[in-house]
This record gives sequence, structure tokens and C-alpha cells, in this order.
Amino acid sequence: MQYRLTRFGIHSTALIVGIIYFILAIICVPIFYLISRNAPNGGLPGIVLIIGPVFYGIFGYVATVIGCWLYNLIASSTGGIVFTLEQAESASV
Repeated sequence: MQYRLTRFGIHSTALIVGIIYFILAIICVPIFYLISRNAPNGGLPGIVLIIGPVFYGIFGYVATVIGCWLYNLIASSTGGIVFTLEQAESASV
């Protein structure tokens, strides 16, 4: 079966991606913070642990809004992405 993706829900898609970016930043920012503490210039300030994930989540949301808007704009004139779905075989246990 072939389907065509002609439009993204901008807010819902951006919200999911923004949350994913936030969660990834919660994992990565403390690692970068600890690594930077050994830097000769003193490393990152502690506030980065709080504002880093927030800004990263906001950046992910805004970038996704722009990306979805561009996709919707282009897909309206090109027809969107066509993809094929196959039904998976039942797993027998």
C-alpha cells in the first residue's frame, strides 16, 4: 500500500521534538559540564545545568516549527513524500 505524507501538524510535531531535545540535553549537559570543569579556563558555569536543557528544548521546538512549515509549503506544490507500508507477519511464540 502506498501512502502520501502531505502535511505535518506543526505544533504537535514541534512539541514532541522539543521534548526529545530537552530530555537529550538533560542527559548530555551534565556530562559536558563535568568534562569542562577540567578545562584551563575554568569550564562552564553551573547555571548551564539549568538553562542548557531549556534553551535546547526551545531551539528544537522552533527549528521543528520552521522545518514543518517549509515541508507543508513545499509538499502542497509537490504532493509530499510517498511511502509504502507492508503488513508485518504475526510473531509466533
